[in-house]
Amino acid sequence: MWSALLRTTVLSAVLIPIAYAQISPPDFPPLPVPITSGYTQTDLDQLWQSVEQNGIPVVKANITRVLEPLANFSVGPEPPRFRPAYLQANTSGLRLPEGFLYGVSTAATQVEGAVKEGGRGPSSWDWICHNVPSTCSGETPDVTVNEYYQYKQDIQRVKAMGVNTFSFSIAWPRILPFGSKGSPVSEKGLKFYDDFIDELVKNGIEPVATLFHWDTPINLMSQGGFLNRSIVEDFNNYASIVFQRYGKKVKTWITFNEPLVYCAIYATFPFDATQKGGVNATLSPFICAPNLIEAHATAVQTYRGLVSQGKIAKGKISIKHDGQKPLPFDPDSESDREVADRVADFYLGLFSQPIHVDGNYPQSIEDSFPPSVLRRFTDEEKDIIKGSADFYAIDAYAVTVAKTAPGGLEACISDVNNVYWPVCQDTNPVTQHSRVNGWPIGATADPANTGLSDTTQHMREFLKWLSEKYPSPGGIYITEFGFTEPFEVLLPELYQITWDERRANYLLDYLNEALLAINEDKIDLRGMFIWTPFDNFEWRSATQQKYGLQHVNFSAPGLDRTYKISFFQVRDFFREHLLK
Repeated sequence: MWSALLRTTVLSAVLIPIAYAQISPPDFPPLPVPITSGYTQTDLDQLWQSVEQNGIPVVKANITRVLEPLANFSVGPEPPRFRPAYLQANTSGLRLPEGFLYGVSTAATQVEGAVKEGGRGPSSWDWICHNVPSTCSGETPDVTVNEYYQYKQDIQRVKAMGVNTFSFSIAWPRILPFGSKGSPVSEKGLKFYDDFIDELVKNGIEPVATLFHWDTPINLMSQGGFLNRSIVEDFNNYASIVFQRYGKKVKTWITFNEPLVYCAIYATFPFDATQKGGVNATLSPFICAPNLIEAHATAVQTYRGLVSQGKIAKGKISIKHDGQKPLPFDPDSESDREVADRVADFYLGLFSQPIHVDGNYPQSIEDSFPPSVLRRFTDEEKDIIKGSADFYAIDAYAVTVAKTAPGGLEACISDVNNVYWPVCQDTNPVTQHSRVNGWPIGATADPANTGLSDTTQHMREFLKWLSEKYPSPGGIYITEFGFTEPFEVLLPELYQITWDERRANYLLDYLNEALLAINEDKIDLRGMFIWTPFDNFEWRSATQQKYGLQHVNFSAPGLDRTYKISFFQVRDFFREHLLK
């Protein structure tokens, strides 16, 4: 998942860049020297020493053994109903379709902890949070919620919600500590996910596995990461190992999480340290994008080949998009409507059109960047890329508003030195979350989460647009949606924290809109995963942003979990609306 702080930071840095101006990253400890052969334990130790070179050692959790499920588990006392039933009267008789996947979503870096256990190598986030603490609000993902050791009880707690699906990611450096093709594979890392997946299956929960949720092995990041096309082969090697290990148990796969935000990261400090000569913050995301698309398509080709050879079970595979089609700030303004379309091209189309349509980028993007900047695909590459997704997956938290940049659209598009180029959208947060009439588009989330509002009333409209713009024979899956309760991090008492009314409102309204979209609009929506089952490490916001259906006491030795009312409201929704 993205924290809205991360999304706001990277997208404003990338999609409104200073055109072609070389940006020198600030001084900070050097990235490790790449290891390209040998791959000994001494080499791995050297990578971890680079993580700890700033004097912040990796720490362990208090619990360092796998906890078994509780024998007498109970969800505890039920909360009072806080919302009158008539508010959902328009969906009371509606049902979710047969086979609908409903569940929760997590990501390895954000929940696992145990970063040095089992021979795991360091990722880019391990390195950055230790060496540039301000990047991660002074925290690290060393422990987070310690799912590595507490996953059995966490699955037990999630099962009580009645879900049939758990979406998680596999940490690339836990499988391949050095990341690259030809480097050793960690059997202990593979075994952890064997056990994790088996525990889900044993509890009647379908695993949905994401190959990559931003945890680039630092050994590959020091070689340019996804700015270096050679990473395509490295990723395909990693994907092949994972497919063959878990492909008989996992039937739904995601290659990459939120590619737009991930590629945008390369334009921001301190990730821009991976930029090589001639590459700057304006260019780097558009160098990353074709490499990532090629890596996705190549991995899908490998997956389908393994299926056709009978080596793994037939399932489905896609990529997890992010972005949305914004509302025009002034619906009567032709310019604002055009900017809304342009934002959709840059936010969704950059990855969606090549993969789901024709192998090309949207015309507005091709008109903005020559092939020397944004690599175009050959006809042979297009044949692999287009159709390389069996369904459309999107992390759809909210919609925003698009207003034309100051000075007008045409003037901005024609001027690469314009600070709003190439998208040419006004980046004032006020105009991104309100309309010309002065009213906001929805209730705001936590004030620190400036990129998120409760816009559930617009989700049906967005799903209609999405199903027409990028139709998929495998339907649509909303792979993440969630909300940060305002000021939750500041509340001193547990009873105040667990009454997360604005989050519960968001989730219930969102789920009811989905019911209407399925039953009245005939949208082929086949699954929805809530972010997230418990508070976790939210990237730059660390533990200061709270998305969880469960509160985690990060000060307690056992990292105690406590259900919030949102958990019970979602549980009751699924009980009522699942097809019996």
